[in-house]
Amino acid sequence: MKSTAKKFTAQIADHTSYDQSEPGFAGFVALEYNRSPDLVFLGVYGQILVPNPGVEVQLVYAHPQGTNPGILLLNVLLLQWEGVWPEVQTWKSAYYLGVGTAPGAITDIQLNAPFGSETVKVIQLN
Repeated sequence: MKSTAKKFTAQIADHTSYDQSEPGFAGFVALEYNRSPDLVFLGVYGQILVPNPGVEVQLVYAHPQGTNPGILLLNVLLLQWEGVWPEVQTWKSAYYLGVGTAPGAITDIQLNAPFGSETVKVIQLN
């Protein structure tokens, strides 16, 4: 499955014949919920435009993280299911759920995808 994903992401990066906009991000929000002084839940939600309905989207923790501890780096994985799919651009939901121990430690989320990156400010809920 990894070889299919790598081949697919290369196709997205080099593809120039889309009728609509290029693959991209929409409506991303990052929420931090302080359950207690030593337990923090972090959720990142949004949508990504993919070239066909057979693509699944995942947000995963990036290894290694960057030099700024206030910015959480997440990689966008695009996984193409086998089979024949119509070339119809589709918005797919993506999410990341994490747990931390320091309220307010993460101020921004950076999403890194084969077609670009997006930075989202973290909203704190108490």
